[in-house]
Amino acid sequence: MVALRIAQLLHAAQGSPAAEEGGPYISVGIEIDRAVLIHLVQEAALPCFDLSRTAKGLFVQKSDYDLLDAFFRLIRLLEHPERIHMLAPMIIREIYYLLLIGPSGDNLSLFHMLGYKSSQIAQAIRSGSI
Repeated sequence: MVALRIAQLLHAAQGSPAAEEGGPYISVGIEIDRAVLIHLVQEAALPCFDLSRTAKGLFVQKSDYDLLDAFFRLIRLLEHPERIHMLAPMIIREIYYLLLIGPSGDNLSLFHMLGYKSSQIAQAIRSGSI
């Protein structure tokens, strides 16, 4: 997960046989909607994190079946464009929730909560102050 929009070069070291043989592999990303994320944190009454620490701007975690399934369902919506407007927002909320309750949930929430150190650093980078 990358907290800010930055140039990236990714290398698939392990994965499908096609990727291991230099063939194609898929990478999917979604941009986090801060308002939706904050609302979800409040609605789900997630446990408080250590707000005094600075979150990591880039972190990697192993995806579990539920998270992969949600992404696959989101991608499969491309086969039925007429369903996207209704189903995509629900699936994206599910993805946010799964990320928040996962091993890097504290990093994700700290980076997007207004007023906290990590969020202020991200705002400065986005605005070009740093």
